[in-house]
Amino acid sequence: MGQVKEIRSGSMSLDEAMAVVQAEGYTLEKDNPELAEDFGHIDIFESQKITATQTTNGRWYHLEGDDNRDNWRPSMTTCLKSLSLGAGYDDWLLTQHDYKKRDAKGIKGTHAHHWDEQLVYGNVVTMDDIYNKIVNEKNHAWRELYSRPEHLAIDVAKHMESFMAFWSDKNPKPLACEYAVYDKDLPFAGRLDLIVRMKKAKNSKKESIVMIDIKTGLKYPSHELQNTGYKMAWDKEHPEHKIDEIACLYTKDSYRNEPTYTLSYQKYKPEAMLRAVGCWYDQNMNKDGKVIPSIKKQPRRVFNLYKQREGA
Repeated sequence: MGQVKEIRSGSMSLDEAMAVVQAEGYTLEKDNPELAEDFGHIDIFESQKITATQTTNGRWYHLEGDDNRDNWRPSMTTCLKSLSLGAGYDDWLLTQHDYKKRDAKGIKGTHAHHWDEQLVYGNVVTMDDIYNKIVNEKNHAWRELYSRPEHLAIDVAKHMESFMAFWSDKNPKPLACEYAVYDKDLPFAGRLDLIVRMKKAKNSKKESIVMIDIKTGLKYPSHELQNTGYKMAWDKEHPEHKIDEIACLYTKDSYRNEPTYTLSYQKYKPEAMLRAVGCWYDQNMNKDGKVIPSIKKQPRRVFNLYKQREGA
């Protein structure tokens, strides 16, 4: 992963930090709203209102207001944790015990995803926006990789430059962005990143409907199954707009000058996806043979021996 040069001055401002970074050969704009194009209204699909709840056995999705846990479904990423990401990843994580670095990279990916979504909707994003969101981040795990917030802001911005390079090259038309897929008849649920209409190749005569999952890290086999699950759920909900292709867009922060990215098309493997989900269900079955979200009981927030429970 490419990182900016160490900035050691404890009183360095964001402007000064960017000046150092630009001296290293990067070209990034801090704040120039005049460069923004007026996209007008972007007409894309809106998903059902679903809620993600983190439990002791993973993240579960359910319709807003539905407390019946029989209707809750585990997220695809939770289910795919039953799969190994590969010997290389396992050795790195287990022998180096780099869980903190893993979590730091996860925060970077979360921030890059957030701002990519804003770009898809036609919003202007500035370096100040990126920086301020990091400063207000409650989870400080990112400090395992970055000594200062402006360092992380630069890498997030570079991933955004990578995403914009893809957008400029392929000229996609968005159909859905951060779309929640949920169906009680499927054993999983989730939130897909992006669906677009675009030409698979420049010389293509027609546009395809392409589902794209945006990744800020390395390529793993589980990504193909994750996208397969999203396609299964989307096609079931929108049979008139079935997905033609599934792909992962791997954005980069390691380039020096011109932003780069990798768009990797994948095979659709519904049988393999269902087998992987089945493995997770087998591993998480309770003594009654059921798999349900396990929510740890939290202590009450107000304690009083002589009154009924308050604020619990």
